[in-house]
Amino acid sequence: ADTMNGGKNKRVIGLKGARLISDLEGESLVMGMDVNKTGILCFAWCDNIIIRNLEFVGPGSVDVSGKDNLTFHGSTNMWVDHCTVRDGIDGNFDIIHGSDNISVTWCKFTYTNYRAHNTSNLVGKDDSNYVEDENHLNVTWGNCWWDANIKERTPRVRYGKNHIYNSYMSDDSKRNSEIQVGYEGKIYADYNRLTKAVKTSNAYKNL
Repeated sequence: ADTMNGGKNKRVIGLKGARLISDLEGESLVMGMDVNKTGILCFAWCDNIIIRNLEFVGPGSVDVSGKDNLTFHGSTNMWVDHCTVRDGIDGNFDIIHGSDNISVTWCKFTYTNYRAHNTSNLVGKDDSNYVEDENHLNVTWGNCWWDANIKERTPRVRYGKNHIYNSYMSDDSKRNSEIQVGYEGKIYADYNRLTKAVKTSNAYKNL
């Protein structure tokens, strides 16, 4: 993945039809490809970035530790708007390592073909990462669409307070679960259309 380190006060705006495409073949990872070459864009320790009108196209999921199409790592005050993110190797879009104050609006997440590792959106990488993640990972998901062939993580949330509203999770008989609450996660979900049962835990409550 290409990485922007420490960028501030930037806009990444795509012209009509703009696409960022991974040219990797997903299956080649099984044969020992360097996983650091996977993914498309990572924003590490960035602040105040707008990403708009882009399509992120990966090669499809593989059950190995590859990178996501889009990753926020330790970044704050980020806004992703009117983007499509599909066919990520490990997932479509992860928000991890203490990232905070994130808005994701009018975005679509999907996979072209169903595979067992089609996991879309993860907030918080690991239960043990409390030093970085506690009181962070606060995300708003507004008017988003989780479409076909996603197994789970629409999204899955650890630690952070996440608000999910006016969003749609397409009917998909292969989906394992919809919104998932992980360790210390808190979700306020309203005015969404969920076509599968919502997987919750005792951490599920209003913000």
